[in-house]
Amino acid sequence: MTPRSLRGFNLLEMGVTLAVLAVLITLAAPTYNRYQQRQQLRLAGDALARDALAAREAAIAQGRPAFLVLKGGETNWCWGVSVAAPCDCRQAVRACRIATHHAQEHRNVQVRRDQQLEWNPSLGHSGSLGQITLTSTSGESLTLKLDAQGRPNACGSASRTATPC
Repeated sequence: MTPRSLRGFNLLEMGVTLAVLAVLITLAAPTYNRYQQRQQLRLAGDALARDALAAREAAIAQGRPAFLVLKGGETNWCWGVSVAAPCDCRQAVRACRIATHHAQEHRNVQVRRDQQLEWNPSLGHSGSLGQITLTSTSGESLTLKLDAQGRPNACGSASRTATPC
């Protein structure tokens, strides 16, 4: 009889493999957490940019001024978009008719201060070249700046192009 060759892992090889895997996961976890927070910040920035464009389009289409109002805070911030008059996104009644976003929708993202942006109905220009900064709990930031035509542009450490502001 000829001896058959054994295939597979023995207990020692399995233990070494699991130990190496545990070390790799331990090293990768903080990096993945920062990546996830950056993605959440980008998603919030994309939503804010879409809502700013919606406000601009609504001002032009309806011939009335449009407003994007931010209410800041660490964990209870929000923003809302309305036409004709500024709205309060913290009200239970849907005062912000075009769009509303709350902190619960964008975990690990913070809006630190209250702000209000307005778009003129004639050409959709913004009354001021405003900017809104969103920050992540890991310290990265994403700033949306309105250009002369009232369109938002992203910059900051978490922007897709990492353009400095």
